[in-house]
Amino acid sequence: MRMRLSSRRSFSTGFTLLELVVVIGILAFITFFTAVAFSNGEGKRLEAGQRIATNFLQMARTQAVLYAGVDARKGDDEVGAWLLIHDDPRDVERYRRYFGVIYRDAEASGWIAGSQGVALPKGVYVSEALGASGRPHDVRVYLDYPLATTDADLSQGGVPWIAYGFQSTGAFMHSGARIILGTGYYVPETHTWKSQNPHARVGFAVWRSGAVSPLGQAQ
Repeated sequence: MRMRLSSRRSFSTGFTLLELVVVIGILAFITFFTAVAFSNGEGKRLEAGQRIATNFLQMARTQAVLYAGVDARKGDDEVGAWLLIHDDPRDVERYRRYFGVIYRDAEASGWIAGSQGVALPKGVYVSEALGASGRPHDVRVYLDYPLATTDADLSQGGVPWIAYGFQSTGAFMHSGARIILGTGYYVPETHTWKSQNPHARVGFAVWRSGAVSPLGQAQ
């Protein structure tokens, strides 16, 4: 009986050590992957960029409700405010890095900048701006932000911006749309951003209520 008990104890100890080795290996892999994906402060810069994007999103929603006016609420398709993402590749400093907000002035029938706008942290850019279908977001407006415009038609003239609209009731007009941020560097010759690390990406989906759902790594 003593020999059998000793044998069982030895077997049990060996199995526990094997489990421990496996767990340590998994943790080491996760640690290594995280270190590679978010090296050189990428994680902190991406988190800061995500905060900027979501803050401007909520700013657009708030201003749509506050400033569009009661008359604008008669139509379900009326846009009370736009969240703007700069989309002119000729502007190296702002292209896919600069956020702004404009709201519709009910009295002047024009658009007013709700903020001076702000750029994402260095090296962080909007790698994808997607509609609810998962396709590249195709709503564009044109204006010289942050100058106010009395022209209600934003389909021509000025700098191009990717635009996400809020109704004057506060409802988001592109439910399920996604904004994804990445890190990289700008290539002036091709007017594009090149990703340094495809794993260093964060994003979120926006729903009709204006609620935001964080997304995992974009595929």
